[in-house]
Amino acid sequence: MYHLAQVNIGRLRAPLNDPGMAGYVALRPVIDALARKSQGFIWRRGGPGSTAKETDLYEDHMLIANVSVWATLEDYVNFVYKSEHLKVIKQGQQWFQAIDGPHYALWWVPQGHQPSAQEARERLEYLGRHGETAYAFSIEKTFWAPGEDTLGASLMG
Repeated sequence: MYHLAQVNIGRLRAPLNDPGMAGYVALRPVIDALARKSQGFIWRRGGPGSTAKETDLYEDHMLIANVSVWATLEDYVNFVYKSEHLKVIKQGQQWFQAIDGPHYALWWVPQGHQPSAQEARERLEYLGRHGETAYAFSIEKTFWAPGEDTLGASLMG
């Protein structure tokens, strides 16, 4: 059995302690709590008991990242696009700069696996170089978990 892993990154417009970032900083724990109580949420890098921070996936601390694991693709899509999280996405331009290349990647992991920072970076970079494959994909063209139908599909339209 497999779960869905995801990494998403954002390039901050200013350091997190800048007054212009106060709205985003205030929303981070709210959205994290929403994710943790959402159906299908399994794990988040930097969660309870972890020393990982969203600024330590890359050496550039203006580039922040979130890595999490979800029971199903549908659970992840429901959280990102059908919950209060969507408001954060819509406000994102005030806190984040545009990124050249993909800003998120999805992939399947065996149950119980917690992706490392290196694994998350590799999947995102692979998606940028090769496009959607079963190794790393986006919501626009998904691939089903190993052992299931491996034809690409989309939940967004």
